[in-house]
Amino acid sequence: MTKIPATADELLERIRSLGSFSSWSGSSVLTVEQIKTYCVPGNAKQAKGRMAIWVRGPQAKRPRILLPELVLRAMRFIADPAQRGEHRQLSPGSFALSVTGKDAKLPGVWNNNEICLALARRLLGLPDNHVDDTTEHLRAESHQWWEDNHPDIRTRDGLFREVVIAYGEALWRIAAESTDRDWVDLCYVILRKRHRSSSRPDDEVGQRADLAAVLRDVRTESIHADIRGIDIAVFAMLYLNGLAWAGKIRDSAVTTTVNRIADAAEDGILEPFLAKAMQAQNEMAVGFAKMLKLGRKGRLKM
Repeated sequence: MTKIPATADELLERIRSLGSFSSWSGSSVLTVEQIKTYCVPGNAKQAKGRMAIWVRGPQAKRPRILLPELVLRAMRFIADPAQRGEHRQLSPGSFALSVTGKDAKLPGVWNNNEICLALARRLLGLPDNHVDDTTEHLRAESHQWWEDNHPDIRTRDGLFREVVIAYGEALWRIAAESTDRDWVDLCYVILRKRHRSSSRPDDEVGQRADLAAVLRDVRTESIHADIRGIDIAVFAMLYLNGLAWAGKIRDSAVTTTVNRIADAAEDGILEPFLAKAMQAQNEMAVGFAKMLKLGRKGRLKM
């Protein structure tokens, strides 16, 4: 790995002789057009007077303007995974989130994060497909999380787990103090979130009407009296019918799984699994909210 320049001036000298470099995804080649003083009228007062790097993609009408301070940060971010803090994965989003202090107010933290990271990778002499051990480990963890939270619904146990996880997501959407359960809305939203494709993806009115009909049967037909007072079983009846209508499971799996869910709920063995599902949703929401807040902040500063 090439040594990181000690100063921005040293970095700029190295970039002047670079010419071009691959984008972060490797799908295009970016060209360094010029290095001059940042002087875009009306934008980013805090950056005026600084030296900057003009970079242009093959289809771009306007160049992107990179500040050397951010490129240096990107080089350090790539070179030393131990210093990345909580944003450890080698990715443009993690890099942007890692930029703090005065540098976080500079233009391009979010808009140019991919280009800064791609340029930094090239300056470090690393291959375009470089992935460090930390990122490999995090990707493996992420893949395992996905597998844990998206079970194979073609199997008996996988379908059971799918209902529990989906119900946990539904509970997370309900205010803690609320006793209202709009099962039709909750089931429709969670079905679309977890299984976007369906037999009638654009017929929201029709799908909601069908879910409402199932709920009406649960509340009025004597055959469903044994599950009527078990919230997760009521949810399961609608949710599983939705999967069956979409052709994702067999109709015969609906009753079998609902009965199994109801028995497990009555035996009190679902609470730990529901708590885990809700915790996962909360962690995702907190992380997304933080990224969205920082992203908006970065864009507003442009």
